[in-house]
Amino acid sequence: MTFQDIQTQVRQLPDADKWQLVRILLDELQPHETTPSMADISTTPSEAADDLSPWIQQLIGIAQLEPVTDPTELYIDYLEEKYS
Repeated sequence: MTFQDIQTQVRQLPDADKWQLVRILLDELQPHETTPSMADISTTPSEAADDLSPWIQQLIGIAQLEPVTDPTELYIDYLEEKYS
């Protein structure tokens, strides 16, 4: 089977199967480590980010997280907005 044959078959797959194939390929391309070393555990977030691929490093910080508030307050705010 040639690479072109594989491409043709992949294009005929449903999207869910294509994503599963992408995950499998990414897993195969990443180094396989079964247990983290002590050096990996003691790294700071910035040091851990250095080990990521460049395109993943660009994603760091995109999501802005809001401070965690009391769930009761969130529910009260929801009810006030809903019934006002």
